[in-house]
Amino acid sequence: MMADLFGCVKRSPWFGWFGVALGMLALSHTAVMAQATAQLKAADLYEKKVFRDADCLILKGGTAPLNRLTRMQGGLAVTNLNLTYLGKPLHKLIADDFRILPELLMQCEKIDAEVANYQAKRLQILVEDARTSHDSSLAWFADVKTEVAKMTGTAADIRRVHDLETELQSRNMEMTRADMRRMVDWLGEQRDLLYQKPRKGPEINGVGLFNPGPTLPPDSPD
Repeated sequence: MMADLFGCVKRSPWFGWFGVALGMLALSHTAVMAQATAQLKAADLYEKKVFRDADCLILKGGTAPLNRLTRMQGGLAVTNLNLTYLGKPLHKLIADDFRILPELLMQCEKIDAEVANYQAKRLQILVEDARTSHDSSLAWFADVKTEVAKMTGTAADIRRVHDLETELQSRNMEMTRADMRRMVDWLGEQRDLLYQKPRKGPEINGVGLFNPGPTLPPDSPD
């Protein structure tokens, strides 16, 4: 094919090079299509793998109740990402795990194909949404750390830290227990450090360690 193309160049340079360009484009397209076809065939073979009894053991012993999770309304609490399925915590499941899950359920548990595919997809959505919530809370706390680092120990700072501690508790379903412990400890340490700083400006109602004083509306002057 390439010899024919370059023969065209000799006979008619302009049309010849145009033909070469088209030919190269066709070859490139063919190569891409061949690669995509090979990948699809590989994926199909992977998904249609015949699982042995030993392979089916991966469905046993987990702490995540698949049937209950995939039937429930609403989302998955971030704290539940530590539940285990397919031999690992939910937060460590990857795309390949969700891809083979329908076949595992059909072959090992004799579950109908439609139900198996629904459960795998539903579990993937629950896990990914919980991960998104977790990431959002981590980003929120990163902003909190930046805000607290700028505090100088005023009465307004003290009240703000207490408000942040309250907000942190309200986010307990969006974090792992380890995250929550770490954040609670850090905020508590920063609060105590702020109390130890010389108070700048008049205190309001004798702000003390366990009495942050009244919480004023956001638009009220200190």
